Amino acid sequence: MTDLELIFTMLGEASTTEIARKADAQGFIENRTSARQGGHST
Repeated sequence: MTDLELIFTMLGEASTTEIARKADAQGFIENRTSARQGGHST
């Protein structure tokens, strides 16, 4: 991976984590939704 790919991946992971925390996601379905939102925010 290039440096930019790593940076964007880290940004997506950080976004997903923040979305899941704010939504108080519990379980697979809710976390999957947060992951999709986090993936689209970058």
